[in-house]
Amino acid sequence: MSLNGIELAGHREQLEAYRLERASHPAWNPLPEPERNATDEHADEIGDYVSRYNQRIREVEEDRGLSDEGKLELKARIYEEAQAKVGAMRAASDEIVSSRTNELTRSLFGITSSMDETSFRDARARVAKADPQALCDLMDEAEALGDRTLLRAGFARAWEKSREDSRLTSPVWAGIVEEYVRQNPSTAPKVAELSNLLTGPGLTGQQVRKAQTTVRKPKGIR
Repeated sequence: MSLNGIELAGHREQLEAYRLERASHPAWNPLPEPERNATDEHADEIGDYVSRYNQRIREVEEDRGLSDEGKLELKARIYEEAQAKVGAMRAASDEIVSSRTNELTRSLFGITSSMDETSFRDARARVAKADPQALCDLMDEAEALGDRTLLRAGFARAWEKSREDSRLTSPVWAGIVEEYVRQNPSTAPKVAELSNLLTGPGLTGQQVRKAQTTVRKPKGIR
């Protein structure tokens, strides 16, 4: 498996060159834009609820028929209810996301009904300690022999390593993932969805989502 013609012989210079080259060519990424997933949908639901909560708090604060003490008591009750509700919604969201993540992981990397369990374990063992170049060689061999079990195991190995926090090598492993997806386009939507579920929005998106889904304590409430 050739990663855009760049040798991956384990040299730091070559790995760094590949990382920089890949970063400058975003078109290399074959993954489609991920569709909205369970995380997005539940964040919207929580955001809508928090918006209604904020409106209720404003209405209480502007109610001239309530004393200051009455306003505090009502806001405290609304706040406690909102905290409990949003907590339950977050728990439900986490459960759904976890279930979907496991489902996608099994679908992309787990054993299929057409695979022999022993062969699958052997394939996983063969790729377990492979560096990027060795893995490319193994996957080239598997492609030539029509060994879908070894190819799948190699894909799983590259995916796992691409998730590790290493600015130098993670892009190289990600390149193997991208090459596999390019050669197996039916996997692209699931890979994109799984990546989105695991990574979530960027820093700005996280900050916006947090602001939109946080139940803020009204002033005066202890």
